[in-house]
Amino acid sequence: MMKKKGEAMGETMLMMYQIIFVTFVAFVILGVSGMFYDYTVNTRDSESMLIARTVMDCVISDGVFDIDSLSEEDREDIFAFCGFNSQINEKVFVSLEIFDGENSVDKIATGNEELLWVKKIYTSKLKTKSIDKYEPGYFNGEFSVNVLKDGEILKRNMLVEVIIKHDE
Repeated sequence: MMKKKGEAMGETMLMMYQIIFVTFVAFVILGVSGMFYDYTVNTRDSESMLIARTVMDCVISDGVFDIDSLSEEDREDIFAFCGFNSQINEKVFVSLEIFDGENSVDKIATGNEELLWVKKIYTSKLKTKSIDKYEPGYFNGEFSVNVLKDGEILKRNMLVEVIIKHDE
C-alpha cells in the first residue's frame, strides 16, 4: 500500500517538473517569435481620410457647399462647427480649398498648423528610417463639388488636406 502512494507522489513530482519545463519552453518560443514578428499598425492615414469625409459631409449639405453660410467663427474652428471634440484642434490640421480652374476662390484652414512643416519633412528627402514610426497621417484629395456663392450654384473643385499628428 505504501509503495503505491510513494509511486504516485514521485509521478506527481515528475509531472510538475515537466509542466514547468513545457511552460518555460513555451515562453521562450513566444518571446523569441515576438521579437521577430513585432510590427506596428499605422491607422493615421485611415483616420485622416475619415476626418476628411466627416468634415466634407458636415459642410456640404444637400450636395451643395454654401460658402456664405459659414461665419468667421465657423471658418476659424470648423471642428466645433462639425461637432468634434475641442481637443482635436491640437492633433489635426484640416484645409478645404475651393478652386475655379487654376485660381483659389476660398480657403478654410483650421487646427494645428504646425503639422504642415512636419508633413514637409516626411515628403522630402529629409526623412530617415529612425523617424518612420512617427510619420503623421495624411490625406489629400480633390473632389468636384457644387458651390453656392452669391446665390449662384457653380461646379468647382475642392482640395481637401488632412494631417493627423502622431500620438506618443
